[in-house]
Amino acid sequence: MIKFFNELPVSELAKIATLHFNHWRPVNSALTLEGKIEEFTTEYARHSDKLPCGFAMYNARFDKNSGGHDGGCGGDEQTPELVGFCRLKILNLREYPELRPWISSVFVLKPHCGYGARLVSTACDTLKRMGYKEVYVYTDRAPGFYKKLGFEYLREAVKNDGGRAELFRKSLL
Repeated sequence: MIKFFNELPVSELAKIATLHFNHWRPVNSALTLEGKIEEFTTEYARHSDKLPCGFAMYNARFDKNSGGHDGGCGGDEQTPELVGFCRLKILNLREYPELRPWISSVFVLKPHCGYGARLVSTACDTLKRMGYKEVYVYTDRAPGFYKKLGFEYLREAVKNDGGRAELFRKSLL
């Protein structure tokens, strides 16, 4: 089940921001946990129908008002478990302001490996509904993953931290 960040309680967004921080902090010393929580709970939690936004995937239904699971039916309750998340951005790499929009921060928790394709597919569908005709992503960790999903390699890119990554584009038509 997919929930946009604007549908989640602040406590859940803080949990997601903390996962993001812990994962990317080793490669970006400028990140702060407070900054990530602020970013996830404000900038990425405003919308689900325009950019920027973010969404999370769960293995059970999640009810924002109760701050957790919705109880299910027939006594078959399952606490929602976070599977992964990603963000959708207008701009991402400073060196390429003409390229937009972007899928960013694709993250799948280890017990749920294999759901990354579903996250990216949902991101592409969301951007297509918003009227975008193409999407960009960069990676220094999973170029084969994006190739398998139909992304076209464009070139080596300069990351915001000065490192290198592979830049990909996918048509949404």
